[in-house]
Amino acid sequence: MPWRPPRRRRFPVATDKYGNLLVDGGMLANDPALLAMVEATMKLGWPPDEVSILSLGTTRTKFPKPKRFSFLGWAGAVADIFMAGQAWTTEGMLKLVKRDGYYRVNPDVGIGQYSLDRVSQIGDLIALGQRESERHADRVAGYCSGPRREWQSVA
Repeated sequence: MPWRPPRRRRFPVATDKYGNLLVDGGMLANDPALLAMVEATMKLGWPPDEVSILSLGTTRTKFPKPKRFSFLGWAGAVADIFMAGQAWTTEGMLKLVKRDGYYRVNPDVGIGQYSLDRVSQIGDLIALGQRESERHADRVAGYCSGPRREWQSVA
């Protein structure tokens, strides 16, 4: 069989109606809660003590200890560590600033337990969501009742 060069994979490119490239916000803010707080207070002028934030995560994985403390030993985890670092920073800052006005639901899961491309895990993810919703129901209910502000566009 003759050798063939590997086929280059093409991924769809997301653009708006003007042709501007759209990038997933998770690349900038894995947990956008801090950005929401800044926007609510600085751009919309809401008093910080009137802003409550309920942050719903997509699970958190503990990082495995590298077998070797070398470039190659860390290479596999570097992207995950950078992405998680932003979420940890957001959570830490908002816990200090908001104390009772910030709550994050983001269950810990095992390393490799879930994958973005394993459709067979949908049932397990639904069950995880149901368990987490029951576990946090009382706290979450507090964010769904009480005074609300009308939605305002910031564009």
